[in-house]
Amino acid sequence: MKKVTLFLFIFILLTCLSVPAVSGEDVNFIGVTESSFGYEFVTKWGVKGSDDGEFSFPRGVAVDNAGKIYVTDWGNNRVQKFTGGGTFEMKWGTNGTEDGNFRSLLGIAVDDVGNVFVADSDNSRIQKFTSEGSFVTKWGKYGFGDGEFKCPSGIAIDGLGNVYVIDWSSSCVQKFTSDGTFEMKWGTNSTFPNDIAFDSAGSLYITDTRNDRIQKFTTNGTLVKEWGSFGTGDGEFSFPRGIAVDSTGNVYVADGNNCRIQKFTSEGSFLTKWGSFGNGDGEFKFPFGIDVDDFGNVYVADSDNSRVQVFRPEVVTPALVANFTANTKTGAAPLEVQFNDTSTGIPTSWLWNFGNGNTSTVQNPVHTYHTAGNYTVNLTAMNSGGSDTTEKMDYIEVTTSSNEYEFMTKWGSPGSGDGEFYYPFGIAVDGAGMVYVSDTGNHRIQKFTSDGTFVTAWGTNGMGDGDFYAPHGIAVDSLGNAYVADRGQYRIQKFTSGGTFAAKWGIKGTGDGEFNKPEGITVDNAGNVYVADTYNNCIQKFTSGGTFLMKWGSKGTGNSEFNYPSGIAVDGLGSVYVADTYNHRIQKFTGNGTFVTKWDPKVTSYWEFNYPHGITVDGLGNVYVADSGNHRIQKLTGDGILVTKWGTYGTDDGEFDDPCGIAVDGAGNVYVIDTDNERVQVFRPGNVTPVPVAGFSANITDGAIPLAVQFTDASTGDPTAWSWSFGDGGTSADENPTYVYEAAGSYNVSLAVTNAAGTDTITKLSLINVTAPAPKAEFDFNRNFVALIDDNTFSAGNYTSELTYLLHAASMDMNSTLGDLTYIAQAENLSWIDYSAYATRNLTYVEWNFPSEYVIPGGSGFDTRAGTNFSEDKFYNHEFTRVCNATIFRAPGVQRTNLTVTFNDLDFESIFVGFASAKDLNMTTGIINTSVVTDAPLAEPLPSGGDYHLKLDKGALTAGTEYYFRFDTLITPNGSTVIHKPLVYVWEGINHESASLGETYKAEVPAGMLLADEYEFSVETNTSCDWSVVRQDNLISVLEGTSIKPNGTLPVADFSASPLSGAAIRQVNFTDISEGSPDTWFWDFGDGETSSEVNPVHNYTSSGKYSVTLAVSKGDAVDSITKADYITVFLKGDFNGNGIVDIGDVSRVAYMVVGLTPVDMAADFNGNGEVDTGDAAKIAWYFVGNISEL
Repeated sequence: MKKVTLFLFIFILLTCLSVPAVSGEDVNFIGVTESSFGYEFVTKWGVKGSDDGEFSFPRGVAVDNAGKIYVTDWGNNRVQKFTGGGTFEMKWGTNGTEDGNFRSLLGIAVDDVGNVFVADSDNSRIQKFTSEGSFVTKWGKYGFGDGEFKCPSGIAIDGLGNVYVIDWSSSCVQKFTSDGTFEMKWGTNSTFPNDIAFDSAGSLYITDTRNDRIQKFTTNGTLVKEWGSFGTGDGEFSFPRGIAVDSTGNVYVADGNNCRIQKFTSEGSFLTKWGSFGNGDGEFKFPFGIDVDDFGNVYVADSDNSRVQVFRPEVVTPALVANFTANTKTGAAPLEVQFNDTSTGIPTSWLWNFGNGNTSTVQNPVHTYHTAGNYTVNLTAMNSGGSDTTEKMDYIEVTTSSNEYEFMTKWGSPGSGDGEFYYPFGIAVDGAGMVYVSDTGNHRIQKFTSDGTFVTAWGTNGMGDGDFYAPHGIAVDSLGNAYVADRGQYRIQKFTSGGTFAAKWGIKGTGDGEFNKPEGITVDNAGNVYVADTYNNCIQKFTSGGTFLMKWGSKGTGNSEFNYPSGIAVDGLGSVYVADTYNHRIQKFTGNGTFVTKWDPKVTSYWEFNYPHGITVDGLGNVYVADSGNHRIQKLTGDGILVTKWGTYGTDDGEFDDPCGIAVDGAGNVYVIDTDNERVQVFRPGNVTPVPVAGFSANITDGAIPLAVQFTDASTGDPTAWSWSFGDGGTSADENPTYVYEAAGSYNVSLAVTNAAGTDTITKLSLINVTAPAPKAEFDFNRNFVALIDDNTFSAGNYTSELTYLLHAASMDMNSTLGDLTYIAQAENLSWIDYSAYATRNLTYVEWNFPSEYVIPGGSGFDTRAGTNFSEDKFYNHEFTRVCNATIFRAPGVQRTNLTVTFNDLDFESIFVGFASAKDLNMTTGIINTSVVTDAPLAEPLPSGGDYHLKLDKGALTAGTEYYFRFDTLITPNGSTVIHKPLVYVWEGINHESASLGETYKAEVPAGMLLADEYEFSVETNTSCDWSVVRQDNLISVLEGTSIKPNGTLPVADFSASPLSGAAIRQVNFTDISEGSPDTWFWDFGDGETSSEVNPVHNYTSSGKYSVTLAVSKGDAVDSITKADYITVFLKGDFNGNGIVDIGDVSRVAYMVVGLTPVDMAADFNGNGEVDTGDAAKIAWYFVGNISEL
């Protein structure tokens, strides 16, 4: 009956109530146009200071939907708000632990409605504010449990308003609702992660700072991807700090120690980067925080420059299409050409290359060509969006004046007598100036002087030795031997200069050494003979005696293919030129037949060939072609650039009818076989400027960076243009340039000089030798008087202080590592030393020789000490106290140390406060990076790790003020219980001297800086450095560190509690069960409440899982234990413990009312001392949503 009554009661209660619907909310993201170019600087604001708009090492930056900028001002413990352009609007916060106060605030984020969330790092909490800085709520405290933090650093908001926090020290991510209710957490495999960001797809990105990489997770903590490693290349990192994601999913990383920003796709593909070390626009000193707005603007907290910089994607302008015209494209030198830019796409700058080594940046330049040739002109048009280049091959044709080659003489007429010709074809000139003509139709060779006087002739029509049938080509070697291509007899014949037969080779055929109507022949400097085997369409190469060496070619139109090759020539470098007659082109080869290039007709050419036959090369490498079908001679450079041309069809002097043979003598005179006019014509250079000979000097050839060198042209031959190449990529067209070398190295310098006659080049190898300046280094000689006490407090007063020498060497050049370290200390009364394993010593002398693994990297230092048995009473006018939260460790743990320091006067030159973990074989210790906090004014930023030797800003110190320092030490026992206290000290610099030693391998303190009982203090390395020496006297007060494996009984913290779970409000009884008879107790119940009772009773009023800590002490020994998630308190009304109030809980209370289950007074919602129907009704109303709380 009781069950029936119960169910009717619940049914009536529920059917008279309504259940509200749950609505969703869509999240929209604004797209950002991707820039393919990069990012440009927009603006900056902030300098170091504490006034409005000034910063002290800003750490985080965030942009809200209205474009307002929020910055966590780390050193000033405040948040500042600005417009998007950097105008200051407001600020809030100061140093402290109250609501709205901060201690070392780091990350910051803004949700869609403008709420501002701040990672209050050293207060181990998150604070939430309105956009105007009004405090809303906070959550978190120091600890390892759910909702607890050690050092929250990064913060991000998802599209539903959930808050994700990354904890730098514990390497985990925790998720909360927007009001701070804990939802979940997960660990990462990262080391000291710094920041966190969301993309529009719901993926999380984390900067894994110590592992120099980026990690990508799902919202439930599943690792999706990771990228990056230590380095300076694209996609590599050095201490990545802040991270942000734009609305298209691109990821931006503040690459801290590389002082740059890197941008990636969501999958980690590198896109772009910008920034370098410095304080200029777009430069950074350890950028920390970063955010990007809906328009793609990037905001960077440039931490050590104490400013914010803003960048935007470079504007993409319309694509450029470069183009140009010229008012004239051909003419004799000097040829003046007006170039006109016709580019589209709004270019803003121009770079012309006129093809002769000269350039211009004028839009429509006028340029004068002084030298004959074909010139390829290109124009690069540029604007902010990029550049485009167009090139017009052989666009400008410059010839010399018409009388460059002038007619000298001619001889010959039709006939068979001496000096008469019948269809002559080939011609050659020997070293003595004698001219040889193959008189083809008369089947003979005729020899003349250079003016045409007949000398001799040999040969008749026949097949015997010395007979010919239609001889064509002829060539003469350096010894005067003549080689004839005996076309009709399919052979080569060799003669002395007088015509005496010497040798022959060849028969008709297609095999090696066989011919089919060979026409062309030439001889190289080594005596090798090359034959144009015309009907076999190949080139054959022989020794001077006719031994076959090789051949190449076949019929066709491709490279190395021929169609009736009839002329052949070889230059002084061994390059072979072939007149490929029926293909109307010239082909160029190496001496072994490798194709180099070809010159054939094309629309843009200003030279064309029509059945070229004869070809020859002069001593400067210029090529002369008998362009038979065009009835002219063409002269080109060895690269195919037209120099000049002359001749037309006719019978007058300088006119031709099918010229087939050509030769040039040592004076540059040109001999032409004017075949169908049956004569020889001779031409000489007319009014030709001598080819220049390049030469130059330099006023200095060796020196350190930057090395300015004055180059002076010493060329002969009146050059008109100069082209310098300085060996490092730099060039100049000045006659006598001054050039500055900015990088170390050995450089070849070249000068090419040009005039109308040609170009000459000289290169001087390894002429300029530039060395890097010696790296800077400093040797500090410290005379330290040390007061050492085994206590937790150092008081002002007189102390007997031992004299210790500290020898410190530092490399000031980031790129210089010093090795092979040798330190020497020589003085009276030396009693002990550091690094004794590497030292040889006696009572007055110590020499340390450190092994190769001991080096001093750039930007760091290394020191050693030598103690003495000399002591002196010194007065110390400061005091400091050390307090540690725990000293006993049986398992890995964190020891927090608080240090207070007061300076009673400021009578010192410099002041340092230092601390370091104590070292012992029984444990591994180290100060946790980023855990260091102080309110003392620092002269330099906090170091990133290691032991801490903090230089204070003396000018900002106040005598009598107590300054606070805090740091955490990670303690890892090596298998046994250990006691640890860190070493702390105050270091006062009393007086100092300095000196510059210049460049040397050994830095030694000058004798004038030493006292009477001090003889030598020095350091020597394997690198010659520019050394400076500093002598410093110091007073050092030290609280000794403790690092021991203890003997005797120590307190061991432990406790129990009952009950361990239940619904709020829940009363729990705690019982101390510690060992070792502790005499003090400190309880932390995990909900912000504490107690010093032995066995306290505590009420939990809110649901959640609570970690409980008990610290006990006995004397100086402290031990603590934390039981994570020890107490579970359900939501009020959640009697079945599933995290919500549901129908099961409504039924449970109803059961209590009717006596079917024991009464739990947590169900007394109306507070009348019993569980009745009013309580059952109240939970039912709460369940269906008609009341907001129980």
